[in-house]
Amino acid sequence: MKDVVKKMKLKKVSGSRSGRKPQSASRSFSVALEAIKAGGFVSRTAWEEGSYLFLVGASGGKTLDLPRTKVKVNVCGFIAKCTPDGMASPYVPTHEDLLSNDWFTA
Repeated sequence: MKDVVKKMKLKKVSGSRSGRKPQSASRSFSVALEAIKAGGFVSRTAWEEGSYLFLVGASGGKTLDLPRTKVKVNVCGFIAKCTPDGMASPYVPTHEDLLSNDWFTA
């Protein structure tokens, strides 16, 4: 993971998982997305301290039985956002998130 972050020139700074704002951040969403895909955690300076994104992995071909049905589904990977209170939910980027250059590794 460290090699991937270094290769993408995504600065490792004191981040939101530590509860502190970073000293500086000037990376695009596309660079942040590559860090997420590599298993890293990213955040934005504009977000509340303690918020960050991470990748929830796919089921690896395993199926999940849906409750009260006879349907089996494959679980696909997705990006989740964790908030300072420890709640995680699927993340959909806003236009502001996509166009911002204040991403950093958390």
